[in-house]
Amino acid sequence: MFPVAGGWRHCISGQFAAAEGLAASPICTAQGMTAQRPTGATRTQYTAVALRPGSPLKIIATADYPALDVKFLDGTVLRDIRWGLDGTLGTNGAGRLRVLDVHLKSGCFDDFVDHRTWQDDPAKGTPANRACDTLGQQMYPLRKWIEAREASGEAWLVVGDFNRRLDAQPGSKPDEIWTALTGYAPNASGVDKDARPDILMLRQPYENMSSCWREFRNPNPTTIANSDDYNILPIEFFLYGTKAAAAIKPNSEEQFSWPSPVPIDKQRLSDHCPSSLHIRFD
Repeated sequence: MFPVAGGWRHCISGQFAAAEGLAASPICTAQGMTAQRPTGATRTQYTAVALRPGSPLKIIATADYPALDVKFLDGTVLRDIRWGLDGTLGTNGAGRLRVLDVHLKSGCFDDFVDHRTWQDDPAKGTPANRACDTLGQQMYPLRKWIEAREASGEAWLVVGDFNRRLDAQPGSKPDEIWTALTGYAPNASGVDKDARPDILMLRQPYENMSSCWREFRNPNPTTIANSDDYNILPIEFFLYGTKAAAAIKPNSEEQFSWPSPVPIDKQRLSDHCPSSLHIRFD
């Protein structure tokens, strides 16, 4: 996908290294190096960051964020959840951007998430057996990462597959996952019910329909369950704070749909559109 022989540079989560029996730390590979390949017969998805050939950016530092692995109880089997990959990107100048690459728990695209799931550290609790509870538990460590970036004054960006339709809530009511991260939970009168400090954050795309695998034959499914088959709203986002917002070109998020897809493509290509965001580095 990103051949180092062609000039790509990439780092992959240490969760991959741990699965291969290596030291659990991110594996970074550049031109002239041999990429670590999986040795087993199965293929597992991990978070990663890649820089294309000729990019002026540098991967300054990488670290794992295994706190997102809150575990999931699948029947009697305790399953791992994907770690985050925390990377610092920059140029030869002073510009730096702290990026957390995530792939959150799937299966709770727009169902209700109880606010109690993100109140306490899941590392001290019991793994959930419902996807929505697991996704809610992941909000505790994700919010902690954001709080740390805000406290240090860093420009930060959380990017990846949130597996959540953040724009699905009607009217002005924010999605529960958005409330979990921002700390803003207005009641009917607009009074904030969440005692945590609010964090001002933005996201792209915002209230834009997905262009990847969208089913146009039935653009208005009549039930939420039915809508899962139509990919109308995106579940992948760029989420960022005010400091990063100053460096991001407004409305620059763009989706790149698969050209002339055929039915078999759904089995061999990603279910997500490649997306881009324009960020200026000083």
